[in-house]
Amino acid sequence: MIKVGLREHAGGVDFHRLYLPYQGLKGFELEFGEVTLRKGDSWFITHVNTINDATIEACRKQGVKICLDVDDFWELPENHYLYKIYETGQKQKVIHYIKQADLITTTVQFLADKIREINRNVHVFPNALAENICHVRTYERERLIIGYYGSACHLHDLQTIAGIADYLKGYEKRLQFAIFGVPERKSPHYNEFQEYRKIFASRKDIQLNVPTIPIKMIPYQKPPNYLDMYNYCDIVLAPLADNDFNRAKSPLKLIEAGFFHKPVVCSNVVTFSNVISNKRNGYLCNNANDFASAIVELVENKDLRTQLGNNLFESVNRRFNLTDIRKQRYEFFNQ
Repeated sequence: MIKVGLREHAGGVDFHRLYLPYQGLKGFELEFGEVTLRKGDSWFITHVNTINDATIEACRKQGVKICLDVDDFWELPENHYLYKIYETGQKQKVIHYIKQADLITTTVQFLADKIREINRNVHVFPNALAENICHVRTYERERLIIGYYGSACHLHDLQTIAGIADYLKGYEKRLQFAIFGVPERKSPHYNEFQEYRKIFASRKDIQLNVPTIPIKMIPYQKPPNYLDMYNYCDIVLAPLADNDFNRAKSPLKLIEAGFFHKPVVCSNVVTFSNVISNKRNGYLCNNANDFASAIVELVENKDLRTQLGNNLFESVNRRFNLTDIRKQRYEFFNQ
């Protein structure tokens, strides 16, 4: 048996890297919280931030091989809110466990190359989705919704499009921004999302505290429910700063938007340019003005929105189809 260990209150990382890939696969058993290892178990698979020394020792005693999934680079930019935590211990902890593992799985080749400098046994299994998970619905609305789907720690990414509303003058009555994934007020990240809100306001709006283009803040939902948020927007924004931490990221936002047939306007960085061909299945942009120009083109042309959304679906369904990736994982662990 191959055991897969998920955190008791699993979030998006466990959902995409452990639950979707292995749930229901023959010979794989998912356990939440504390995992029971037995002789005869061949592998224990979990996320690098879940493993501990006691579990590694238990695996060694039972002769169970350890596979750790690593989905983020451990070298964080200084403006990342977890930078100090990583520099004062978490980075060395991640590196320590990467060294201990018999196998590392990861999302993209750039991150695999970084891992290979520490542990040569690494294999890329990209994030993936399926149509039966992404339930496409249509909702009536008065304005076109420009959606940003984010989590904490993306302020430096959003700052690359600061003041975007200044470039959208004349469209105030036709558009609405929506920021999805906002945590509860008691969350330590709540105030950061209020900073996100300022990014989508024009400079004049910040001074007046009244946005010209309405901005709606949508509460966080747990997986898989959060995916339904894609049904509530017409255009998806994906700004990303160009640094090694982001180059090591998966193009998950593009995968999710594509399975919902949504057109994407994203930063011209390798994370996205490996998937997007400019103006064929999305837009690649270098600054806030580029983002605004792409939004205007999409606002003025409904057929273009449909075409780019469908083209993106074809791209991601071909490369990031969950059935195909699950098959690859099954065959890899049973060879």
